[in-house]
Amino acid sequence: MKNMINNYSEYLILEKLGVNNDIKSISEYIFNLIKKNDKETTYIINSDDIELEKIILDKIILKIKKENENISGYFNIQKSDITEKGLYAIINFHGAPDIHTIYHELNHALQFYYIGKTQSLKQLSNLKSFNTKSNNEVIKEFLYLLYISENSELDSFISESYKKLKNILLSIKEINKDKFNITILFKEFYKDTPSYNHYELLKNYNIDKKFEPFKKEDIVSFIDYIENKNRFYKKYYKKNLFNIIRLIFKELKDYKDYKFNNIELIKDIDNKYNNIIKKYNKRFKDSSIKIHKKLIRLYSILEEEI
Repeated sequence: MKNMINNYSEYLILEKLGVNNDIKSISEYIFNLIKKNDKETTYIINSDDIELEKIILDKIILKIKKENENISGYFNIQKSDITEKGLYAIINFHGAPDIHTIYHELNHALQFYYIGKTQSLKQLSNLKSFNTKSNNEVIKEFLYLLYISENSELDSFISESYKKLKNILLSIKEINKDKFNITILFKEFYKDTPSYNHYELLKNYNIDKKFEPFKKEDIVSFIDYIENKNRFYKKYYKKNLFNIIRLIFKELKDYKDYKFNNIELIKDIDNKYNNIIKKYNKRFKDSSIKIHKKLIRLYSILEEEI
């Protein structure tokens, strides 16, 4: 079991770009199990309940909670585990989830199964919480882009987009099979997917313009403060970056409350600020290109399957 989990080459998050067969099986099973139940309840899926190809399952705990306008569901990485029996996953849904949301969260469970509680997924989990706590819209937007540009989240949204597109195309084909043209229909509907929306957000985001209301020294100090805290806590307390940011935000109501007194940071402030802008603009643009390539490849997958 340990060798299988640690073998990254076996981590095929995107079988045929975006959809793992076990994720398909589990998602469909969950969807049929829950159906449209929006009452607060808990479902338990055991290994005997479903036949899988690669994933060795211990159990999946599904918790249906009250609807929340800010979040539809999340894979609870902190309480999930890999036991001697296999994957032990806890997934929370707020209200009755649609099939696309189920695909999305199960994709995170698959990532967890193959690579464990990696730093990337820890950061992702904490970043979500941090984003909802920040009162400053500029910072919230910046953090949201950090969130959707994480490779693990990017892949999960591709999986979700695949299922949404496939359902739309199949329903249209069923109505009018003779005039069904997947090329035309794909071009029409792929822009309605979450992945395309994220592609547009990342492609068009201008961090320099967004940060105009703030002083350059505040931005540089903010980033430096976080990175220094990160290095210290990571070394001595094994905490990750976004846990540290959360600790900072617990004491502050708004970004404007930050006060910095590091004289050294004021030196060469323009160069330091420009490096930050360059770094994150590159991250966001690179992620938008990744998403666009995956969406293009998604067409060939659907063309083969439908």
